[in-house]
Amino acid sequence: MPYAPDPLLPAVVSIGQVALAEGRVRLRGWALAPEPITRVALSVGETPLGQAETGEVRNDVAKNHPEYMNRHGGFTFEGEAPEALDEEALLRVRAFAGERLLAEQTRPWPKGGTR
Repeated sequence: MPYAPDPLLPAVVSIGQVALAEGRVRLRGWALAPEPITRVALSVGETPLGQAETGEVRNDVAKNHPEYMNRHGGFTFEGEAPEALDEEALLRVRAFAGERLLAEQTRPWPKGGTR
């Protein structure tokens, strides 16, 4: 029987590097869950940014979280930065299994990070 992560483990999302340049945003992070993550969606405030590319190898994350048995928890996103934002705008990253929200993380949107 193959090994599988404990189904009681919590799903987690971590927003890593966020870079803004020439009206574009680039973001890197990781998400882990005891079940397959089917998509990672990003938004700023109520404005959807899009979906991240998932399945990147992240040996650092696998080493720090071996209980998830997953080296492919990394994600990246590159897209247009949103237009004018409220000063309190939050970057929100959500991990889903199908339509079910597994985990999310928010952090303040970088100051001056608009088109």
